[in-house]
Amino acid sequence: MLDKRQAMSVEGAEPKRKLAKDLENELGEDYYMDLRQHWDLTKDDEKQDIIPEIYLGRNVADFIDPDIMKVGRI
Repeated sequence: MLDKRQAMSVEGAEPKRKLAKDLENELGEDYYMDLRQHWDLTKDDEKQDIIPEIYLGRNVADFIDPDIMKVGRI
């Protein structure tokens, strides 16, 4: 079996790239699978943007008052 694999390998061929499974095996519990890296967006910097939380068709962040702590102190 080993002879067949050696016969199939080509000298000077590029080594295989690391797959997510290989990284997971190497890092163990420290591995974090970032699915956003494969998103096809026009701007790469938008991949890490926070996805808005939607409730009843409205963005929850629209109802958050940034000055709520100031109002609560009175």
